[in-house]
Amino acid sequence: MRLSKRLYNITKFVPMQTILADIGTDHCYIPIYLRQEGIVKHVFASDINPGPLDNAIKHINKYNITGIETRLSNGLENFTDDDSIETVIIAGMGGAMMIDILEKACLNTVKRLILQPQLGQNKVRKFLHQKGFRIIDEEFLEDEGKFYTIIVAEVGDETYSDEYFYEYGYHVVNKANSDFQKYLFIRGKTFERIFRNFTNFKDREKVDNLKAEYKIYKQTLKYIELK
Repeated sequence: MRLSKRLYNITKFVPMQTILADIGTDHCYIPIYLRQEGIVKHVFASDINPGPLDNAIKHINKYNITGIETRLSNGLENFTDDDSIETVIIAGMGGAMMIDILEKACLNTVKRLILQPQLGQNKVRKFLHQKGFRIIDEEFLEDEGKFYTIIVAEVGDETYSDEYFYEYGYHVVNKANSDFQKYLFIRGKTFERIFRNFTNFKDREKVDNLKAEYKIYKQTLKYIELK
């Protein structure tokens, strides 16, 4: 199984011989790859809809893979401690939905979360800290013209003193790889274009939010330059 750059980078954070739940598995690409490579002991491939699970089963049969169990579930609702899940992957959905899934989940046996929110990354980071998780690593990457952030968390206490670490990620900012620097350059150009048309904005709250976002953006640039 050959994975996209985004999916492959997610698999890099999966511990060896873990019991994994892939939530929103869709075509089951990640579980199949992980079992092919002998990385995981067992995988639960889960989705909320029967259609994606049918696709997952077809792919499992196509590659003749064992050690993958499919399960219909709204997030982690149909899982219990008896499943002994140690690692959870949730990728390709919005941050608010991700938070809702984790809020309702039973996580007593879970040691690691691997999350790839499409948006609302700052809210996901704050949620993790509020729920007793520390962010041990992050990966920022570009894949087929789109930017993605992978957040890896384990049980532990942690808070960030600066808002820009919640906005962009402590590990992302400190690595400041070429993909992230490209993203910051594009974001800067976007701010410039918005501010040129600022007089057309009637919504005071939206203007204040944009100014706050721009302040965080500038603080991030300054931190990268000084470190």
